[in-house]
Amino acid sequence: TVLIIAATCLIAVTMPALNALVAQVTPKDKVSNAYSLMYLGNNLGMAAGPAAGGLLFAAHLEWLFALSGVAMLLSAALVLLKVRGGVKPAMPVQEAGSGDGGALSVFQLLRRRPYMAAFSVILLLYSFCYIQWNFLLPLQMGDLYKEAGGGRFSLLFSINAWAVILLTPLLTSVTQRLAPAKSVAVGGIFYAAAFAIFAVSGSLAPFIAGIVVLTVGEILITYNSSSYIALRTPESHLSRANSLLTVVTSAGYAVGPAAMGGLLLLMTIPGAWLLVAALMAAGAACMLVFHRRDKRRAQ
Repeated sequence: TVLIIAATCLIAVTMPALNALVAQVTPKDKVSNAYSLMYLGNNLGMAAGPAAGGLLFAAHLEWLFALSGVAMLLSAALVLLKVRGGVKPAMPVQEAGSGDGGALSVFQLLRRRPYMAAFSVILLLYSFCYIQWNFLLPLQMGDLYKEAGGGRFSLLFSINAWAVILLTPLLTSVTQRLAPAKSVAVGGIFYAAAFAIFAVSGSLAPFIAGIVVLTVGEILITYNSSSYIALRTPESHLSRANSLLTVVTSAGYAVGPAAMGGLLLLMTIPGAWLLVAALMAAGAACMLVFHRRDKRRAQ
């Protein structure tokens, strides 16, 4: 158990560096495509992994862990042998916006680049709203379908995973000419629409439609938020900026269920969904305003 906890922490430690590495070895005009491909691969694993685990669990449990360990070692070896030599040196000192270059902390970077702080604050609202589908939706399924609610939610969860796999290549192709911040704003609109659908749904079909709409927003937001950070941050600070992105989204995930649990004492689940939809619409509007100002700043 201690080793599993340690492994989880170490994986979290590597993620900012991994996101920075992708940006360093990818041409600037293909950064969004690269993050989209990583997102697709992650969801392929999430869709296929449980199925393989279910087959191995009953008869060959030891193989489940052995294959998982081999896969981890193989992925690390591929990065060490095939990627490390392609990493470019950090950008010159002046690109960091300070004379101390790589010594500049992420907080100093935010003070010198306030637009990154604004982007992070808006993403905090996004993650606060997004996590509600993992919190409110199971409760709603339990209210509507009683004992069958768990199965209904599992179905919606599977639809989300498969929709990511099927829609990511299409959405990447359709939106590749949009600025990352604008794509994140559009994704927020899809989030708000999905939450509004959940608020008025009384049968399974609208919930399925809402999950597909939610997935479209999830795809646009996930890889474009990473792309924005990659394109607006000096390479010497990419890992630190990506760690900030991880902390911000995780904070939203942590606070969201606790806050909504308290609000559910005062309102119904449909009412809570309408509140989340309104918050998400406000977040999308803020992101759209942010995109326009960021575009003028860049020009």
